[in-house]
Amino acid sequence: MAPAIPLLNNDVTQVLPLGFLLNYPGGSTSAIAVSSNGFVWAQPSTNHGCCAGNGTSLLQLGARWCPLWTDLNPTLPGVHFDTVPANNAAYVTFTNVAEFATTNTNTFQVAFFANGNVEYRFGACAVTAHTTLTGWSPASGAADPGSVDLSASLPIITSPDRHALRLGAGSRPIVGTNVTLTASRVPAGSPLGAFVGGLAQHVPGLPLASIGMPGCFQHISLDATRVFVPTGTTGSMVFAVPNVPALSGTHLYLQAAAFAASQNPLGVVSSNGERVLTGMQ
Repeated sequence: MAPAIPLLNNDVTQVLPLGFLLNYPGGSTSAIAVSSNGFVWAQPSTNHGCCAGNGTSLLQLGARWCPLWTDLNPTLPGVHFDTVPANNAAYVTFTNVAEFATTNTNTFQVAFFANGNVEYRFGACAVTAHTTLTGWSPASGAADPGSVDLSASLPIITSPDRHALRLGAGSRPIVGTNVTLTASRVPAGSPLGAFVGGLAQHVPGLPLASIGMPGCFQHISLDATRVFVPTGTTGSMVFAVPNVPALSGTHLYLQAAAFAASQNPLGVVSSNGERVLTGMQ
């Protein structure tokens, strides 16, 4: 193991080269910066995160890995950074680092691998006087997936972030005009999708777990369907609102779906529901 990094209390290292390009959801890096308070930035930073883990900050600031974000004193005895080129790996190790103003010590490690895997490895840890956060975030307003009981759930294996299929309308549905419907966040590689329209709305949505779509819901009646071929991660169609004044005030309910072989047993995902109200100029 390399000698301890000269980290002071409430400090962040200069960038430390990994020796390889690490791809992660939302970006990539070839160097990291280590905070004395138990986390690792994916980019240069001077933010040391004193003096306790903070979920809002984790989701909004830069990408970082947080095995034990709390208030630590790295001078007792130290933090180490090692690279092993033969294994395409790099390691940040906190060895018997004290919780600030206590005699509690903590040993843990973040292991980075060139294939994109990152592992948190824990030895004996004890934090009694400060809030502690264990997690990861690509930041930029990432969604909070909720808390997990580490004592009951290890090992926890995460996969790249997935964003729900999203449906939106480009303009108001005025009688006699065209409205562009766009499905965004279509899973990469999806061969087909569909826009579905109905005259009735399901509130709350009907859960689709029973047909192999856990976490997806049917929000509308299935009265009309238009298939689309995605362009990249989007698909669109033009909906022509008939030039019939009597249609003004009519509610239409819309939803999108797309094939996504790897995302659930059925291989289909659904979007949010969209309610539109036709009107006159």
